Amino acid sequence: MIIRSEHPRVIANSLLRIKRNRIDISQCISKDKKIVIYGCGALGKEVFWEVGGKEKVVAFIDRAFSGLFYEGIPCYSLDSDELFSILNDEHTVVIVTPMTFWKEIYNNIRKQFTKVEIMPVYGLFALAENDLKTKKGELLQKIVNREKTDIKRIGIFATVYSFLLYSLINPDFRKTIFLFSEAFPKDVLDRMDIESDYVFGGDRFSQDSDRVIDIANLLSIYAEKYQIEIWGQDHILIARTFPKEAFHVIEDGIANYSKNKANLNTTILDDGSLYIPMGYDKRTKEVYLTGKLPLPRNVCAPIVKINPKKMWHNTKIEDKKRIFDLFGYPYQKLSEIDSKNCVILLTEPLIRDHNFTDKEQIDLIKKILHRYEGKRVIIKPHPADRIEYERLFKGCYVLRERFPFELFIWDENVICKKYIAITEKNIKQNFLYNLVSRKMVDYYDFYGNCIE
Repeated sequence: MIIRSEHPRVIANSLLRIKRNRIDISQCISKDKKIVIYGCGALGKEVFWEVGGKEKVVAFIDRAFSGLFYEGIPCYSLDSDELFSILNDEHTVVIVTPMTFWKEIYNNIRKQFTKVEIMPVYGLFALAENDLKTKKGELLQKIVNREKTDIKRIGIFATVYSFLLYSLINPDFRKTIFLFSEAFPKDVLDRMDIESDYVFGGDRFSQDSDRVIDIANLLSIYAEKYQIEIWGQDHILIARTFPKEAFHVIEDGIANYSKNKANLNTTILDDGSLYIPMGYDKRTKEVYLTGKLPLPRNVCAPIVKINPKKMWHNTKIEDKKRIFDLFGYPYQKLSEIDSKNCVILLTEPLIRDHNFTDKEQIDLIKKILHRYEGKRVIIKPHPADRIEYERLFKGCYVLRERFPFELFIWDENVICKKYIAITEKNIKQNFLYNLVSRKMVDYYDFYGNCIE
């Protein structure tokens, strides 16, 4: 799937959200400012009404409508003589709506007029929908005003796995702005508010999931101006407009080891060029891989191979506890249930993905666990697995908490004798492959037969 320019749709969606919530965005612009709107198309006209109409707006800039009027307000081309006195004034703000061409528009205006304030429409939305009295709001004001801050990195994540790797690579969050997609788990997102003042995002049922796209588009402008490093996942929508030359891609599982997934997420950038994510484009700064599978030879970006287990071993004790708490890893609970010398079964959503009935999946689990009678068995259900293991397997401890499973493997207080995995035919596609040694894993097929 190729994602084309998203700006018009995103701006229209934001305007609709602002109308629905009855947010007065005109309050974000000083009363002594004259407003000029760049773009007199449908979006420009909507912004016109939202910022106060003809009481606040003195002109439009749009070559296609030059010489015409909208609600009595004139529209000029940028080289029009009538605009000179309006734009050569520090009390004028130009709100730019055609964001696909932001860079060219900004440079063309700034080349001729040094005093006028130039604001991307995303900046207007950001100021209107965030509490400007908080640290986050204060930062947004500086970014909209294009002021330099102490921010060094922007992290963009959709999965806890990539975010966990980032936490090991860059454990100090203080100078990082975080953007989380709607797919990111809400519980971790809520705990991030303790870790950082600069967190944007929300689950798919919250309006924050829409707002984060506006913030991302605003931050991409800022990142390019001040050469901010971008870290995380470059194949998701909120990463689309960020400068690719600054992108440090972090592994998101086995998808990074095949160009097929990258091709499916190929994007058309604002400059019209194609961008293949996950390190398969030469413009990408670098890509961090753990070596889950053999390193792909056709990656264009420089590969940085990392060993998360070793990095965890070298992490300070207080930082380990902080990461445990952030990702919701129940280390205290596991210490109470005598998790030493245990075996752990990782279930799969066989009902959802392979048309199993409830009974078929339960019978499969019973057949497998029969081999481990007398052992301390922990069952870790897949997030999409809804079977009531607590009721059906009373002698087992069911670990329902959602967390990156790597934390269980790295926990020095847990001594796991065997990992039990259910897989199809290719064990190399299983989650545990290369995560623990092969002799530590018992693989079973869908019939309960052990795969040698």
